[in-house]
Amino acid sequence: MAGKDKTKYMSGITEAAEVAFAWLDKPDVKFQPPKYSVTLKMDPENEDVKKFAKAVAEFTKGGKVPITRDKETNWLLVKFHSMKPAVVVDSQNTMLPAGVLVGKGSMVRVQFNVSPYEGFGGGHTFYFNGVQVIKLVERSAMVSFLKTDGYVAGDAVAKEPAGDQPPSDGGEEADAKGADNPEDNLPF
Repeated sequence: MAGKDKTKYMSGITEAAEVAFAWLDKPDVKFQPPKYSVTLKMDPENEDVKKFAKAVAEFTKGGKVPITRDKETNWLLVKFHSMKPAVVVDSQNTMLPAGVLVGKGSMVRVQFNVSPYEGFGGGHTFYFNGVQVIKLVERSAMVSFLKTDGYVAGDAVAKEPAGDQPPSDGGEEADAKGADNPEDNLPF
């Protein structure tokens, strides 16, 4: 059995670049099958980025690739993906602890392979094998509200309606404040 034709594949490691989007801890389910991915924002004026872009263009012979332009900055947006969870390490090649989430604005390097595909008119896919975090901007898995007065977990829950009014059934008072009231300027 013959081995894979090495001229059909390209591999490498990107220079450090800013993360525009990252799905490294769980797959993005808008794709079927779900995919892990990272999109890097690269300055097209940077000499290392120019070398990367030239190497990709030569390898792909100008074919379709997952590179677009950022509408605001004109920088390159380069998307890498994988069907398997990412190997994510710090600058010293130590695995990131569980729960540390790489977020937008982090600086990373991506170890990648470029592979051709024939479907959908053909082109090239950028697969990542690993991600090295140079500067971490951690993405929070929780929402970030400011603390305020009010209910605290563990407090007893009130079983009566809030305030001094009985619950409304939406009768006349609701009709008077409804969608036909021109004073509220609400579309509903």
